[in-house]
Amino acid sequence: MKTLVINKRYLNIGGIESIVYNLINYALSQHYRVIWLAFQPITIFRGFADILDKIETISAKRSLLQSKTHLSVKFNKDEEVTILSFTPFEHDFALRIKEKNPSIKITPLYIVANTKGHEYYIELFFSGHLRQYVKKRMGIILGEWNKKDYIRYFTQLQREAYEGKYGFVVSNPTSKKVPTTSICNDLDENALVERSKRETFNIISVSRFSFPHKRYLLGLVDAFAQMKPKYHQLRLYIIGYGEGEDNLRKKIEELPGEIRHDIHLLGPKTSKEIDEIMTNMHLNVSVAGSVKCGARNGVVSLPARNFCKEVCEVYGYLPESFSKLTATEEGMPVNTFIDELINMPKDEYIQKCKDSYFTYSSREANPGYLFEQAINEGVKIQSHHTFFGLFYTLKTIVLLYRKFKRICFKARN
Repeated sequence: MKTLVINKRYLNIGGIESIVYNLINYALSQHYRVIWLAFQPITIFRGFADILDKIETISAKRSLLQSKTHLSVKFNKDEEVTILSFTPFEHDFALRIKEKNPSIKITPLYIVANTKGHEYYIELFFSGHLRQYVKKRMGIILGEWNKKDYIRYFTQLQREAYEGKYGFVVSNPTSKKVPTTSICNDLDENALVERSKRETFNIISVSRFSFPHKRYLLGLVDAFAQMKPKYHQLRLYIIGYGEGEDNLRKKIEELPGEIRHDIHLLGPKTSKEIDEIMTNMHLNVSVAGSVKCGARNGVVSLPARNFCKEVCEVYGYLPESFSKLTATEEGMPVNTFIDELINMPKDEYIQKCKDSYFTYSSREANPGYLFEQAINEGVKIQSHHTFFGLFYTLKTIVLLYRKFKRICFKARN
């Protein structure tokens, strides 16, 4: 019997979470056992909540030394277990589970999920010599995990960022790239003709409000405000939520009323709801997996720059920009493309819609990929549980100290 273990604290709305949701549904369709190691209280986007009564949810409360109650999870001897983790700390937990169940076939996979961010590059929690020490030690650990064939990734840029940061090379990289887990909707040619009229021009973005990672959203609002006086038919729709929502709302509220009136925050939406909304959209500006939300529905979709500075920058039309879904290097101002798409001849605009669609529809979905993976059992590596336990404790202390400083600053002001 095959078993899927999702070693992820929360299932909020997001690209990784959508992939996890698709994998869970695939596993259930194959009658696999599915376990989610979740923090308590459970945090899950309502669009994913239908899985809760179909899977086993095990409390994974973490202590300061990062021991977890999920280490007591029980497997049967005939189970073939795949554990998916998305941060180094989580993968260390997965290795604890494997060590505790030596008679069970367990394949722990660490999926590199971003090109930046403290959770993925854990030395960023610290500074000075301590940061350098953690980075050096992580280079050693990741090199060992690579030799064990634990590491997988979603995009080439994520792999290259990890290799460049920590000084190792993923072996057989093509075979380690996780393929798409979902198929595209059928392309509606009549809808494309209707969309090409562009009597209004609706721009949409699907994103978690997480800044500075998704800073392009704030820049997109600025670009919309700059172009609205020239193009009165412009509308901006934003799907998502997150800790940066106050910042986003504040930026919108500072705009003149006639501009602010045509910016719509739609909140979090399910995949089905997003598809329905996309039928009335003309341009999708998003990052990573959210680019597909528009493309799979025949909407021109532009990958935006991750961790941008001020201006919303994009990397051009699909398929040429497909390799830039998680890129952080300098792009081009989105204003140029909005202007071009509004004034583009109908046939050319329709072709751009098709280009976005076929960029994804031509890629074969393989949700079973992760269950077919093997690791190198012959390679022996040392345990790093003490390191991860110690630095999880230090990380927690650092975050609590920073939170305390913010509270004190607000109290003084």
